[in-house]
Amino acid sequence: MITLHKKKEAKLIASFFLFGGHMNRSEPKRYKTRRWQLKREKILRRDKYMCQLSKRYGKRVDATIVHHIYPIEEYPEYKWSDWNLISLCEAEHNKMHDRVTKKLTAAGEELMRRTIPPLKNN
Repeated sequence: MITLHKKKEAKLIASFFLFGGHMNRSEPKRYKTRRWQLKREKILRRDKYMCQLSKRYGKRVDATIVHHIYPIEEYPEYKWSDWNLISLCEAEHNKMHDRVTKKLTAAGEELMRRTIPPLKNN
């Protein structure tokens, strides 16, 4: 069970990574906007502040990052879609991206294949 203390701790860790350790000057400013911060908090709450990939393997790891499953550079229409966002720990998030090429790794592509966009209501 996640306690209030754990939630506060996860928020502090997430804030550190977002504004201190994880984000750097080369990161897009979009992750510092109020709209993103509210969306990020909503997704972390939805996922109970737990890394969803670690959870699949029976591990309980605090999430500090909200990841776009379909990259917004290639799929801007999914940028704000809740289904396209997943809470991850830093270790799992690092497995999703090649830090040199900035492209998805095989693990990131596999997560995309497993996540099918919902049908649009026309």
